[in-house]
Amino acid sequence: MVAHKVGWVCHAIIIFSMCPWLTRSYRDDENRQAVMSAERSSGKKEDFVNMSSVTLVVTGSIPHSDFIKLVKVSSEPVGMTGDQSFIETLFLDKVPWYETMAWKHELYNNFRQSVETAKNDGYLGGEDADPFLRFLHMCPKEHSYESGIYEWVSARRIPEDVQENIAQQAELFAGAAQSLQSAVTGVKEWIAAKKDFAHWIQQKIEEEVDWTRVLEREIKQVRIFLFMENIAGFGNTLLLKRTEGVLKNMKFNISSNSKPNTHVSETLDSVVTTIGMEPSSEATPEIISQRHPEWKVPSGNWSQQFLALVTEAYDFQPDVVISAPATSYDYNLRPLLATALGKWEANGRDSVKVALLTYLRPKMKRGANEHNQAMFQDHHSWVEPLLAKKARLPDWPTIWLGEYDSGSSAEESELQAPIEPMGVGKNSIGVLIPELDNQLQQPFSTDVAKVLAEKAESDLVLFAYLHAEEPVRDYLLLARELSRQRGSRAIVVMTRMKCVPRHDHKEHEFRNMQAMLQNLTKRDGAFRGTLKVIRAESGGSIWWNPDKMTCDEVPKKDLELPHIGVEGGEELRAALA
Repeated sequence: MVAHKVGWVCHAIIIFSMCPWLTRSYRDDENRQAVMSAERSSGKKEDFVNMSSVTLVVTGSIPHSDFIKLVKVSSEPVGMTGDQSFIETLFLDKVPWYETMAWKHELYNNFRQSVETAKNDGYLGGEDADPFLRFLHMCPKEHSYESGIYEWVSARRIPEDVQENIAQQAELFAGAAQSLQSAVTGVKEWIAAKKDFAHWIQQKIEEEVDWTRVLEREIKQVRIFLFMENIAGFGNTLLLKRTEGVLKNMKFNISSNSKPNTHVSETLDSVVTTIGMEPSSEATPEIISQRHPEWKVPSGNWSQQFLALVTEAYDFQPDVVISAPATSYDYNLRPLLATALGKWEANGRDSVKVALLTYLRPKMKRGANEHNQAMFQDHHSWVEPLLAKKARLPDWPTIWLGEYDSGSSAEESELQAPIEPMGVGKNSIGVLIPELDNQLQQPFSTDVAKVLAEKAESDLVLFAYLHAEEPVRDYLLLARELSRQRGSRAIVVMTRMKCVPRHDHKEHEFRNMQAMLQNLTKRDGAFRGTLKVIRAESGGSIWWNPDKMTCDEVPKKDLELPHIGVEGGEELRAALA
């Protein structure tokens, strides 16, 4: 298969606590009510959005099992981004409010097409598909990469058209809730039946592996080498772990002339590197190793990690190599990876030299011939002997997996092999069907998540896992509309409030969630201090410094109102009382 590129409600919270930053919140409630009362008595029209019916809880990173359980118990719609988290939301029977990132437009477009296909295949009716597609269309979208706009400046305010759009979303959701839910059920069942990645990968391995060699072994095991050269964040560790789980559950019945219907199990070797990671990423080799001691996670610079990755593969002598999903596939690195772990020829030239130069060229200094020559010679002195070992090893097939609904042909990939896109598109190979029952049955790992789940039994608790700043604003506005419909307060839970310091690029101007939140909640901001924000992260809270354009950890007692800090479940319970 060749893949292609594919009126408002006011509430008062009275808190009795020994924590000084909690008692401050009560005084702030008095202050913001006084501001609104004064403006109403003077007849002045409110020129801000009153968010006093909404409380935002920022939890920080939580265990995935707690994440899943909070999505399950929360009200709808669930704010979600990414790919596997989006699929999990569907399989938890939740209507998604999907944030489309710049690199996820193919996933979004293919998902819309899958809804149509599921309708045509009889998994859902048009009366359910149509409002679901309209709702998805209203959800936030970054500029696609195809648009040519890679960086922009976010409006850290509330344009009039945004409020109108949010009101329409809430109205559609309220009027078509049953149809939206039926659509989720139908498309989920279609994905399970038609787009199960586990079926595709087992068939692919059966087609590619030299089973004669496997059957000659005393222990009949197929050796699978699974790697990810650029983990690109903790979310992708989940994809890798689930891929690993799929592979471990596979069983093969292989027949040959001498050994009919032979049962073959698998043995798996998994390696994760961070060769192409951004310097500011939290997903360091040390933290990945702590979270996943079962993986081999080399550290050091790119050459040390590349050496460790390739050496591990050569020592393991696999029957098949699989490059795991969501790998970034740095284009300059692809020939070097393919030379080491796949099949790559440089049109009759020295493949190792060409591959190494392809990777090093962007790092070389213009006009610095001696420096460049020294850099090349230094790396070539160990790369060529390392890769020469491959010629003495049995050959193996390599399966290159792409991000969800993002693949390329062999000609375009720089690998001389197709990158097979996971996802739900026509040319995609399927998704990792989440197995959630076990996680849902586990007790909560954190007291904060447990308290929020208890609140969901009586309150309107909404959950969002987002990536950029304008969706943070819009989801909070949607929560306000939903709270007005229900006539009660809304508690919005966000596990991530990303803060982006200034680097050479401008991501700090449009994906800086913390900067957006601070701008909205300051006294002269759009929310005029009416949104209560409870920071429940472990330890300090990350705060955007607009003067230095840095992200600093601030003790919770020093947070600026209306942000207040809590530690643990009991303090959170008091703050939400």
